[in-house]
Amino acid sequence: MSIVYLGLGSNMGDRADNICKALELLSEHMQVERTSSFRETEPWGYRRQAMFLNAVCRASTNLSPREVLTLAQEIERKLGRKPGFRNAPRPIDIDILMYDNKVIVEPDLSVPHPRLKERAFVLVPLAEIAPELVHPEEGKTMKHLVSQARGKETVHPWTNPDPNPCRACRTDAKVNIRQLIMADYEQAWRLWHLCKVPVGESFERAAVQRVTEHDPDLCLVAELNGAIIGAVIGFLHGGHGRVCNHAVDPRCRGRGIGTMLFKEVEGKLIAKGATEIEAMVPVTSLEGRKFFEDQGYVEDGRYMFMVRQYQQERHRADV
Repeated sequence: MSIVYLGLGSNMGDRADNICKALELLSEHMQVERTSSFRETEPWGYRRQAMFLNAVCRASTNLSPREVLTLAQEIERKLGRKPGFRNAPRPIDIDILMYDNKVIVEPDLSVPHPRLKERAFVLVPLAEIAPELVHPEEGKTMKHLVSQARGKETVHPWTNPDPNPCRACRTDAKVNIRQLIMADYEQAWRLWHLCKVPVGESFERAAVQRVTEHDPDLCLVAELNGAIIGAVIGFLHGGHGRVCNHAVDPRCRGRGIGTMLFKEVEGKLIAKGATEIEAMVPVTSLEGRKFFEDQGYVEDGRYMFMVRQYQQERHRADV
């Protein structure tokens, strides 16, 4: 398997949704392992256009660099990109930034991206997810390159500009906690990427389908007005439980939806005999870590996990 880093950008339509859709389509052909924060950036080159939203992802793949390029162009077309002038507005742009440590120079394919070291809007998110990645031609890490990059002041952390809740939350309708079904997968997948929950095999459609078939009551979503605004997946192996892919739409937070989802799946794991439950938490998510600390979970020294043990006799009596 090779490791490829891709840059994604959009400045037309629903920019965040365009990037999430592109990531979803990419994940059908490669394993998207990590995605950066979204960054809002001023346009580069042709400046008389809307602000861009940019992100970078890391993926493992068996595709060749040429096949990755073809896939990226197919996804761009599928999401509505049409031929235009250089640096024109576009619903989605997907660039190969690096592919392993290869250096490729062909008329229509250059790896690393020839302007990578000049573009702060790419270097900032790339350094976020791979600070020690070394540019094969420059011999410098991304952390070093971003420290020297010009234009960092034009790259801004992105927060959703809509101060109101999402459309689903604009009523007092009751949130419905129910089992996740495969028809929910696309909405849930976008939610997980939007919330930057740890990416792994549990994201893949086949893996989610296996869990929904084996333990359907451990795969839950929060639904409001037909929209999926929260999700969580639980696993149980012997007495060992795990909670992952726990996410709530940022615009719908503050309503206790995350707690409802978590308590529901935690209770089901305990009822099934779990004596220990581990929660998968992004290492950079202070909010996520605080949430699980409040639920009684503690760090156990492993990457991305917090754990709580249970006295099964007492809890079974409570259930």
